Amino acid sequence: MTLLTTLAAYQTPLSLILALAGPTIVPRLLSLRASTRSGIQKPPRQALTSLTKAILALHTVYLISQLVFPPYDLFTSNRLPILTPNDILRQYVSRNHLSSPIARQDELDFQVLLLQRLQSLDYRLLYARLGHESLSSCVWCTSPTDFLITALPGLGKVYVLELILLGVLSTTLVGGVEQASRRSNRWRSSFAWVLLGMILGEVGVRWFWDVRVVDGDCLHLSTTLHTLRSLILLFLPLFFLLLPIPSAKPDPSALFSSLNNTTSTLRLTSLTRTAALRSSALRSVLLRKGEMDARDDKSRRDDPAVQMRIKNLGLHVVEEIRQRGARWIREAWSGMIRIERGVADQSDIPGFS
Repeated sequence: MTLLTTLAAYQTPLSLILALAGPTIVPRLLSLRASTRSGIQKPPRQALTSLTKAILALHTVYLISQLVFPPYDLFTSNRLPILTPNDILRQYVSRNHLSSPIARQDELDFQVLLLQRLQSLDYRLLYARLGHESLSSCVWCTSPTDFLITALPGLGKVYVLELILLGVLSTTLVGGVEQASRRSNRWRSSFAWVLLGMILGEVGVRWFWDVRVVDGDCLHLSTTLHTLRSLILLFLPLFFLLLPIPSAKPDPSALFSSLNNTTSTLRLTSLTRTAALRSSALRSVLLRKGEMDARDDKSRRDDPAVQMRIKNLGLHVVEEIRQRGARWIREAWSGMIRIERGVADQSDIPGFS
């Protein structure tokens, strides 16, 4: 209860700070994390479309308005403790009713019903737990379970709208032709599970959290959860658009064709080298060229300026991968070369054809 109480006490300044500074801080944090995980410089991310920026702007304005003007709560909106006497509560309820231009009989009936329920401390704690709407509009509710069922549609509507927003951002019209499908395939299901976990967590907290009166007041759980939910939903689309996207997968047919061409080239190279080594003149030329290439390569690698340049560009990781790949290819190909040499040696045996 200490954490939620602290957040409830400072939720207004924290909400304003996060709402104003969050859109600037979140992209920098994600880019910093991506740069620290790998020294290789990645290609620049595709810029957001104008339609995406407009949707994000409307979404941000709406949630900031929800933070600045939260849903009406008889106690928090009027800065009243939970143990406020009924006569004072009646004055605030009547004042809120008289401020409306038209007074209807059904509204008066709902206010009378709310005042009757708030005469009990249990209903006041339930009001702090579930909010104003369920206790002031449900006529048939008699138990906490009934009030929770009444509050569920309002809670679920917020998360369904957020899920629809993420689906719209995943379309090619809004998210871009190149990255929308890859972003959707990579992150859409994860964010759907996040939203499902959020709504289940919020319902669980509202139902199982022990709201107690301390020093004449209690934690107004409904208002605090509304603030936390609005802050998380405010940054959720930004994370969805700024998280890394997997690179496009190559066409399997094109990859298979390239592998076939590479295999044929390596086979021809090995046969050519084997044939050249059979000639004494060509063998000496190949050996001299190999020694010269080895000396040049070693001198370049031992040069401190070259090493520093490679490290600054992050190419040492690429070089390690290249060396490991080359070693793996040589080890795998050496078996095939030995087979070729064996076949060539057998062809020189008289009577073998």
